[in-house]
Amino acid sequence: MEETIQKPIIVGNFLNGGGEMAWAWWLDEHSRLAIIGDNLLSPKHDMVKELARLVHDRDKQAVFWITSEEISFDEVENMDITAIEWVEKFPDPPETFVDRGDFIYNRNFFSTSYLQLLAQVKGVHRRDLLPPAAFRSHIEGPLMGYKRAAERMEEGEAKDWIIERLNELSCVTWKRTEQYGSLYVIPKEESLYQKAAELLRAIWSYWAYLGSLDDPQQLLVIVELPKELVSKDAPEDVKKIVAEALHILGYLTVVTTTTFILSSETLYPAAEQNFRFRLFFQTQDSDVQMDSEEIKEALQLPELYTAWELGYSHVGMWEDSVSMIRYVAEFRKDGMLFIDEYGEEVKKEERVVKDTLMNEKDVESK
Repeated sequence: MEETIQKPIIVGNFLNGGGEMAWAWWLDEHSRLAIIGDNLLSPKHDMVKELARLVHDRDKQAVFWITSEEISFDEVENMDITAIEWVEKFPDPPETFVDRGDFIYNRNFFSTSYLQLLAQVKGVHRRDLLPPAAFRSHIEGPLMGYKRAAERMEEGEAKDWIIERLNELSCVTWKRTEQYGSLYVIPKEESLYQKAAELLRAIWSYWAYLGSLDDPQQLLVIVELPKELVSKDAPEDVKKIVAEALHILGYLTVVTTTTFILSSETLYPAAEQNFRFRLFFQTQDSDVQMDSEEIKEALQLPELYTAWELGYSHVGMWEDSVSMIRYVAEFRKDGMLFIDEYGEEVKKEERVVKDTLMNEKDVESK
């Protein structure tokens, strides 16, 4: 039996003895999942930790996890991603390149957005952070032009600071852990704009790293989104940059073998970004109030609310935005398993796995 990570994962059990629930996470059409719930009232952090552990146990190169949540791990070594500067040393692709426009747009977006956030961190207007810069798109990306412009600045603290910030892109350090794969931890004590810059740098480095890989690799990228970056009170420029960076991650699930899990206390921006699957737990002070009478009336799922009233916070609603079918299940914080017999010839008497998420019908192991 082949032990590959490209197998369905049992993520929970359907409520009231309805059998096991599996997610065919590696398939293109199943590769985007948003988990929405309050950090204190829901088990979403433990759930993504268990998913990271399970996949990493089988493939030590597969998991990338961006988080600001507290997590204990045995740090093995630094993983220094130098791919941002590597990508910037390439010219714009030729006209015949299928994703030429996306590549050019993404590369410009990351550079300009990073400088916008740095200006806010520094407390200056963007035009005062760095003088106008030009770059030669036939041989390089925009970051190289910005670095030259910084070098031409008048000597002093402002020049030293921006050069140091730009140089941080040359080597973005993740933590390669024994238990959960590669982590990028956003410090909670940072300012809002600094957190946004850290998140952008992490996503940028993953985007560039993916482009530098020589061999195909199934990957799982998890983003636990700090609520203050996307709440209704967050600055519009931050929300816009964060949403676009997450959109770029989502697009990678279409053109590469990446699966993307977004864990958030708010429905924004998942609702606007066509996540096929959305898992809802209890929310609080969010843009979606799961306990509101309006939502209760719309869902018509009394078993969900009864479970919450009884204190079963691990019960949630899984929604397929394509079929608009909803399932109520008990989701696992530990004990997740791969269905290794999926696709294999096994005896009829072996267990039947209910996998309505993958085929919209029960799948029996034959």
